[in-house]
Amino acid sequence: MNQWRFYVMAIIELGSYSVNQLSITLKTLQKLAQEVYNKDLLKTIMIKHKLNP
Repeated sequence: MNQWRFYVMAIIELGSYSVNQLSITLKTLQKLAQEVYNKDLLKTIMIKHKLNP
């Protein structure tokens, strides 16, 4: 899984980026979120989930 890159965001973190859009480009995602390593993925998802309204 070392070749995979994960980006996790809460809905609220999207800010001015349109939540109604069905997709987001990788370039935009990289600007809005930090890369998460596989070993930290579950922990990060749980933290971000708590931020959602």
